[in-house]
Formats: sequence, structure tokens, C-alpha cells
Amino acid sequence: MAEIAPYGETPLSVMHKIARKAGITAKDVVFELGCGRGRTCFWLASWIGCKTVGIEFVPTFIQKAAKVRAMFKTPNVEFRQEDMFTTSLAGASVIYLYGTCLTDEEVLKLIERCKELPAGTKIITISYSLLEYTDLPQFELIKTVDVSFAWGSTQAYIQIIN
Repeated sequence: MAEIAPYGETPLSVMHKIARKAGITAKDVVFELGCGRGRTCFWLASWIGCKTVGIEFVPTFIQKAAKVRAMFKTPNVEFRQEDMFTTSLAGASVIYLYGTCLTDEEVLKLIERCKELPAGTKIITISYSLLEYTDLPQFELIKTVDVSFAWGSTQAYIQIIN
């Protein structure tokens, strides 16, 4: 029996709002953890002009993203079929995680991984702040943004690593 992976995409109008509020620029390198088919990566690279790295575990999604990347020759978009809990985050200036289906244990694993990132790295999460999971002064919440998805309204949390 095939394993079913939870899936949801960030509406591009929502990504536009988040990118603007987070101050994402062409100088950034944005890693999207759980990028699916890569729509957000393509949009950020095309509209903001930043480099994007999409991390996705599901092979079918990576194959589809790679076909689109090859078709449109987008050199500032990279995809990796890797586990978000073990992949290298080196070089990221922004991490985007629409991880509403992650368990508490998985969020804690990602928080542990963030210790590898330099101060000033932005981490954007949907529906929860990383501060809800740790008392360590590792993160600072710099902004919340009201956003709407197909399933309802929530907030995007823009955090920075201290």
C-alpha cells in the first residue's frame, strides 16, 4: 500500500504578502522545507529574483518540479529530493515552512537543526511560532502576518535567529 503524504500549497497571493512583510529580496537564498511541486520556489525566484532551494521527500513532486525547471530554464531554482530533517541548510538566509501537519516532535527536530544556522537567518512558519516549542532565546518573533488558505485563516510567523 502506498504511503500518503500530507500536502498543501501556499497560495501565491499569500506568498506575495509574506515575502513583502518578511522583506525577502533578490539577495536572499530561500529554502522551502516541503516544497511539493515547487510553485512557491518558482514564484519567489521569478517575482522576487532570489535563489530558491526546494526540499521535498516525495519523488513524484520533485520529478514534476524538475520538469518545469528544465522547461523554463530557471537557474536560480534548485530542488533536492531529501528529508527536511537531515538535509543541509547551509547557505539559507530564509527558511519557509508550511508545516501545519508536522508533529510536535518533528517541529522540535527542526528547531534543533536551526542551531546550525547563523544569526540573522529568518524562519517563516505557518500557524505556529517556533517560540511555542522552546524557552531558549534562540529565536525572536519579529512579525506576524494574517493570511488565508483554502482551509481557513491563520497567521504566518516571521522569526529571526539570534
